[in-house]
Amino acid sequence: METRWALITGANSGIGEAWAHALADRGWSLLLTARDTVRLSALVETLTRSYPGQTFLDYSVDLADPEAPRRLTEWAIQTAGFVEFLINNAGFGSFGPFDELPADREVEMVRVNVNALTELTYRLLPPMLERGRGTILLVGSVAGFQPVPYMATYAATKTYVERLGLALWYEFRRRGVRVYVLAPGYTATRFHERAQMSRRPPFPAPVATPESVVADCLRQMERRPDRCLIVPGWTNRIMYRLVRWLPLSLVVRTAGAMYRPRGRRAREE
Repeated sequence: METRWALITGANSGIGEAWAHALADRGWSLLLTARDTVRLSALVETLTRSYPGQTFLDYSVDLADPEAPRRLTEWAIQTAGFVEFLINNAGFGSFGPFDELPADREVEMVRVNVNALTELTYRLLPPMLERGRGTILLVGSVAGFQPVPYMATYAATKTYVERLGLALWYEFRRRGVRVYVLAPGYTATRFHERAQMSRRPPFPAPVATPESVVADCLRQMERRPDRCLIVPGWTNRIMYRLVRWLPLSLVVRTAGAMYRPRGRRAREE
């Protein structure tokens, strides 16, 4: 039987690592990439011990490097021949007043969350179209459903991910390639530590685990393969519907009040 290959970016922790375990359990061989070489190698060793009949390979790369998507896809094609499942999971955020955040870090975020995701999708899509099969998963966020003050760049990048995914879903839905957008809410990952968020958002949303997010996504993909947007968790789905109906000015004011950093003097909005 032909080996089924999946490529997962940001695979060394959180949702990316959960996807690696879930797909390995379903018989996939995996191409795993992330910046952290040590954690990535440890994951490959763990998977290799647990699934001796499958192949797990790692390629450490920083997707903020403009040349990284090209190098990664060339390696993936040379190694696997055909990548049938692309999981564009790599990404990071920042938290704080826009004018106080480092400019180079914000630009780097756009390169990873938007540029690299777009180029990897573009480069790995043609073989899928030629064979008439393939799956592309773009990992977004509930933050992309609306503008989020104090997480302005991150939320904007995730809005891009959602809109790109929905458009590609329409373009390729009758050509054998399935495109999904996964939009998780608050999840127990290293994201908030990297974004330097000292506290969770002040709303009563339960904290999901990466494993539950992936399991919910897989269930929805299997039950409704024709649906593009996947929002795990009932509270997140309610929020998604609310922001579609409420006035945008109210949505932005509410998000700003919720995410305003502690100790920062409230300004009239």
